[in-house]
Amino acid sequence: MDKFKIFLTTQDPYGIYGPGDKLRGTANLFTPEALVVRSIRVICSAACRVHTFDQQKKLLKSATQVLFTKSVTVYERKKQESSRHLSPGDHKWNYSCALPSSNRLPPSFDYRDHDGTAEVLYVVVMRVDSSSLASDRSHCYLKFKYSPRRASFVDADEPLSQLSASLLVKRREKDKIPGWKKCIPDAIRKRLSRRDVKHESFRVVLLLPRYAAFSEHMDISIKVETVPKGLPLGGFDLTLAEVKYQLWASTRVAFDRTSRARQHLVQQESVFSVSRLSANNHWLSLRRWAPFRVQPRLYGMPLDKDSFSTVGPSFGTQNIVREYKLDIILLITAWGKNYRVTFEDNEMIVLPHEMHSLID
Repeated sequence: MDKFKIFLTTQDPYGIYGPGDKLRGTANLFTPEALVVRSIRVICSAACRVHTFDQQKKLLKSATQVLFTKSVTVYERKKQESSRHLSPGDHKWNYSCALPSSNRLPPSFDYRDHDGTAEVLYVVVMRVDSSSLASDRSHCYLKFKYSPRRASFVDADEPLSQLSASLLVKRREKDKIPGWKKCIPDAIRKRLSRRDVKHESFRVVLLLPRYAAFSEHMDISIKVETVPKGLPLGGFDLTLAEVKYQLWASTRVAFDRTSRARQHLVQQESVFSVSRLSANNHWLSLRRWAPFRVQPRLYGMPLDKDSFSTVGPSFGTQNIVREYKLDIILLITAWGKNYRVTFEDNEMIVLPHEMHSLID
């Protein structure tokens, strides 16, 4: 039986399936001679699986959480049948498996680093129940991609945007005496520094959405106000010279009572600008200058097909949590000097793809 083989197909091998979609395909079997088969099942399942290598104990630790499973019998030998054998040749059975309609399942996910892996795996498995076959030859499996649907609305109790803590920028004039830091004692220098803080100060407040969707722009707004409020700025120009953002992804993996976390930079971009800012509590949208995009990465999939992004939506399971933080860095020119204003660790909830039904 060297030429015996089994394999699975799906209608759309490059598709991303969602809640309530039907996974359809064929279960294929070829046998060169008559084969006793009790039944053939197709099982659709998903699991959250993590592996890590303990460097100190030199042990491989793993944990698995089964998310769902559903079985469909495509062939079953009836007792009244005269022949107990499956005839030689090619055999094909159609199968159809409906995915859970709940939108609570996490997306397909695959994360690897130097000491472990974390994945949410969706597979369809074909099992042949036959005493004539060894266990390693009686089953095969095929992976498919899954993503939850983006909710058509956001809970009214959840804020749509977040307000970062305001940052105060003060003008400081140093003494014109050459080498003043060396010549003046520390106590006197500190008093001079406090005395020379100008009233021409401004406060920067950042407002950005809490939710960001794949391949969509994200509006960022800046509010600039004088300190004290309403004080004229003395005729200096306030210019936004550069906008930079950094999107950080954090993957936390748990194994029973132990856990580990990894953070890496997913995407960053700098956008230069010569926009003049007014300091009269005016909100400035940066949409035209700093489009925020989370670009899907392709892994061996045709460019004309949707690929599943390694960024992945925000999600959490029993042993994997995927989170995102956004840093916004503004370079503002005032008094002829550049001031770097940084807003760090803004929680960003990345939403799933906007999906349509793949299979009617």
